[in-house]
Amino acid sequence: MWSVIPFKIKLWIIIPFSILLYLLFSTVIGFDLIKSITTTASVTGISALLFGEYAWKYIYMIKPEFFEKYICPDLNGQWLAKIESNFDGETTVELPLEIKASFFSIKMIMHTNYGKSNTSICRISKEDDGSFELNYMYRVQNDRAKRGDAQFYDGAARVNLINSEIKELNGVFFTNRCWREGKNTAGNVSITKQ
Repeated sequence: MWSVIPFKIKLWIIIPFSILLYLLFSTVIGFDLIKSITTTASVTGISALLFGEYAWKYIYMIKPEFFEKYICPDLNGQWLAKIESNFDGETTVELPLEIKASFFSIKMIMHTNYGKSNTSICRISKEDDGSFELNYMYRVQNDRAKRGDAQFYDGAARVNLINSEIKELNGVFFTNRCWREGKNTAGNVSITKQ
């Protein structure tokens, strides 16, 4: 969610908070300059950690429709990914997917009957038209690789949040699976909240 917030608003959050903390430590408590600065930095960091991992969920619950529209939708939970790939002519699979998001990060994990997939980079952004887009890179561990297939391969995808009420993401993906043989894969992906 943090990546979606405009830079100027981030400054309006961080700077006043830090100034108030500094004034608290230097004026009210009476710390010297160095101790006030280091304590302010420490408390700001710890506050960000606690807010980013835990407190944001409770604030989000107060006004979820505001956050869904203006900040970022809460994508945490279990999803079902329908992947239409050009692998072996044309292949369609449906796989369970888990999205774990905090205020500062987002991660996707997919376990399958042939291996697993984890995102190495995952970022949500807000487009100029107000819609949300999720971009991610992932690594697949293919434990059931057949002859001529890759045991490990990387991929990337771009999906757009189509319907924030029912939580549906649609977009495209591509991989470097067996790219030296010209068999790398690409296709459409549709992800729906369960």
